[in-house]
Amino acid sequence: FFFFSRHKNSPMGVFLGKPVMIETPLVTATKVCKDYEMRTYAPALAATTVCSGDMMQGSEGFRQLARYIGAFGTPANRKEAAAQTTEGEKIAMTAPVVTAQQGGGGAEKIAMTAPVTTSQEGLSYKMAFILPSKYKSIEELPKPTDERVSLERLPSRVLAVRRFGGYARKDDV
Repeated sequence: FFFFSRHKNSPMGVFLGKPVMIETPLVTATKVCKDYEMRTYAPALAATTVCSGDMMQGSEGFRQLARYIGAFGTPANRKEAAAQTTEGEKIAMTAPVVTAQQGGGGAEKIAMTAPVTTSQEGLSYKMAFILPSKYKSIEELPKPTDERVSLERLPSRVLAVRRFGGYARKDDV
């Protein structure tokens, strides 16, 4: 077993010759294999949305969450303080963006019948932006103004992680 921990600001790329730093969650790699790592992630807060369709075409969910944090200008959120609602609060982008396919994959053994047909009806995906660690509770977070965006507390979790460069393709995930 190989252990390492990462937290806070990690370089995400380079812009004008300077590293772009972005907050990442506290994570410990507990096992490193050739094609993947087993990682334990600390609890975190997340903004989430569920969209219909294939997660590989996830731009709809990304745009909803990006508007919540103010990536496109005015944030789609409201901060409540002392019985008054203030303007939206910009929230820093963090990594990773988490996406998971929902529906269409429940495992239940059933009898074989004919004919066999194929359909992707009912598929949806859930996308989450992990929120900055400065927020310690859901109550501290600005409230989304888009009803499709929810705030969640993610528990500590163990995930298998595969690294790859560029855009996610079905072969990568």
